[in-house]
Amino acid sequence: MNVRERFIATLTGKPIDRPPFIKVLGSGSEIVRAWEKQCPGLSGSFDQLLMFEGGSCGWRQAAVNVGISGRPANSSLTCADCIPNGACSRERGSFETDNGPTCQYAVSSRDDWNRLRDMNMPADDPARFPADWPFDVQRYSQRSYPLALVGGGVLRAARRLLGDERVLQLIEDDRSLLEDIINTQVETMLGVWSKMALGVQFDLIDCWDDFHFTDAGPAPDDFFRRTVVPSYARISDFARRNNIEVVLAGWHGKAEPIITLLQDAGVTALYPVETAAGNDVESIRAEHPSLGIVGGLDVRCLRGGQKAAASELDKAARMLAKGRYIPAFDCQPPPGVTWKSYREFMRSLQKLVLGA
Repeated sequence: MNVRERFIATLTGKPIDRPPFIKVLGSGSEIVRAWEKQCPGLSGSFDQLLMFEGGSCGWRQAAVNVGISGRPANSSLTCADCIPNGACSRERGSFETDNGPTCQYAVSSRDDWNRLRDMNMPADDPARFPADWPFDVQRYSQRSYPLALVGGGVLRAARRLLGDERVLQLIEDDRSLLEDIINTQVETMLGVWSKMALGVQFDLIDCWDDFHFTDAGPAPDDFFRRTVVPSYARISDFARRNNIEVVLAGWHGKAEPIITLLQDAGVTALYPVETAAGNDVESIRAEHPSLGIVGGLDVRCLRGGQKAAASELDKAARMLAKGRYIPAFDCQPPPGVTWKSYREFMRSLQKLVLGA
């Protein structure tokens, strides 16, 4: 089996020779740039040195702009010129911002949103696709790695247009505006994905919403049932119609209160299952045996010495024995972690995966 076949089969509960050995999170973090001072060239050879499979985070994505975007200011620019995640940069058409809490967000009123919505590019606008898309289609047909449709999930566009604080306010104060943004995002994603899927068989849909819920926050059950679940259901329906077996939801924060809702909406797998947020990956496996899981290993163990690292490796072994599981850290390595401790852990984890 190749990594593409292993990835799909592992997360869908089909027979495998072993799971894939993938990174998910790690090589783009500040800590890796710090390690490079001691190991020059590390960031450029990170995956090769540790023998990670699948490229990028363990799967790859096509460089197509699927977000809420105006046409690039320079019409000669294509998405090949965009930032690596495939979304146009701000000066090239994107209305979104991800610059932290001090930035000014694009939408502060319904009038702002109406103006941007009217400027959104049609799904079939050629400016959304790289100029060499036909070549990409041919190249993808010969791949051995998993290929994902991405779009930032259901909530991420609203978060980048409004900011997290405003999103939370709208849940209570003006849900219709929030729903309009979410529906426009989903309509845009589905429209562009339909064009992409005409010539390519994709392996997964990666919905990286990266939203955080806490026990003190708004009731996620109510919010999900009334606003988010129907959007995930539309995405899952698209996946079924296009023979895409894995619908992967990316959530930081405590995911356990919403997993059943996600599964009811057609989500088949979850990542990165962050331990520091209160998630227990083994409890999640016990309660949701049909859920594919990627991650769940507490990256903080790298600062806790050999005993802490051994405990996480034991957890990985138990999870691997239960199936539908791809082991990986649940977050980027925190400050203070050494390259040596990370490398040694990954070498031990690779031995577990190869022997699974």
